[in-house]
Amino acid sequence: MDDVALGYLCLCFLLVHAGKSDAAISVVENQSDASGLYSALTDWPYCEQGGIYTLPHSKFCDRFFTCQQGDPYLGQCRDGYGYVPFTGCRLLHLVDCTTRPMLQPPKSNSKCPRLYGLFEDPQGCGRFFKCDNGTAVPDRCPSELAFDDIHKVCRQPTEREKANCAPVQTAQTTPGFKCPVESFYTFGDHSRHPYPGHCGYFIMCLRDGGIKVGSCEPGQAFSYITKNCELASNVAGCESTG
Repeated sequence: MDDVALGYLCLCFLLVHAGKSDAAISVVENQSDASGLYSALTDWPYCEQGGIYTLPHSKFCDRFFTCQQGDPYLGQCRDGYGYVPFTGCRLLHLVDCTTRPMLQPPKSNSKCPRLYGLFEDPQGCGRFFKCDNGTAVPDRCPSELAFDDIHKVCRQPTEREKANCAPVQTAQTTPGFKCPVESFYTFGDHSRHPYPGHCGYFIMCLRDGGIKVGSCEPGQAFSYITKNCELASNVAGCESTG
């Protein structure tokens, strides 16, 4: 097999391999391509003859090599992913980059520091974005929890975070309100009720007798008709909160 045919075979393999491991190859380069963008930055590995296998890059956490018949080919994960040996590309917070700290330049926008990943919403209060190819999808932690932007998990909030977010979520913060006795809970384990004086919050009466406070996204208000968060402009008495 000549070099051209072999190179084409390797490129096809890399693209197939990428699909199976959730990786996207944004750079595919052979060691013989001395004019390539990353050649000067790459420590090319020694590849054993025979077989097809992958190796991590020695410096870049989001790059790897595929060895094909003794020749190394450079691959790169999507922006926001890192390479895990024997596994493939995974979101960076799931990858140990301690010994390979370098990364490709980020392709960021106003809400997504990288094309893929989980990132805290500047509004805080448990809000975060799931970035998918640069598109920010808003999400939030379960009630009462804050988003940890370092470990990318929901955790108990600090006292300062509690003070800056929703009302303290206990029955003592809703004076005069008592959960009605109900035999059927519309939302499975709880019912929902307007929070007195707050369009953006609502009270959740739990089946076990507990009480919590939920909150709507910015620009939304709790509707006593649908029992869900709706556009504030569509909720009577809450139009000015949108």
